[in-house]
Amino acid sequence: MAELWQYLFFPGSPAKIQSTRSSNRIEGIFTTDKRLKELMNQKSEPKNRNEEEISGYRDVLNTIHESYDYISPAPGIIQQLHRDLYTYNKSSGYGGKYKSSDNIIAETDSNGIQKIRFAPVPAFETEEAMRQMCN
Repeated sequence: MAELWQYLFFPGSPAKIQSTRSSNRIEGIFTTDKRLKELMNQKSEPKNRNEEEISGYRDVLNTIHESYDYISPAPGIIQQLHRDLYTYNKSSGYGGKYKSSDNIIAETDSNGIQKIRFAPVPAFETEEAMRQMCN
């Protein structure tokens, strides 16, 4: 099983690239397949905000895969990973901080109709929800 894990999640593996592509697309973050592979293999620096977010995601994914035995779910750890997620995008200013406004994850179909895919907890409940989730 360990060999399968290493095969699936070595840097630049198809599984890691697909996971990164899918997770970022949910957030509306896109780049070309060529650029995604270059970023995942750390053969290129990010050129725009989308690529900054992909690079941060890559680094956090690597941290989790390399150190999952030592990472306990705790609000501070999750905030640290969130901060690391935005390492390449310093202008955002919210890496490692709880959200201050409500949001939804939505999609727009071909007719222009928006459908809510996921509605996270409201901003004012986030910190307490994180504490509860980690206990």
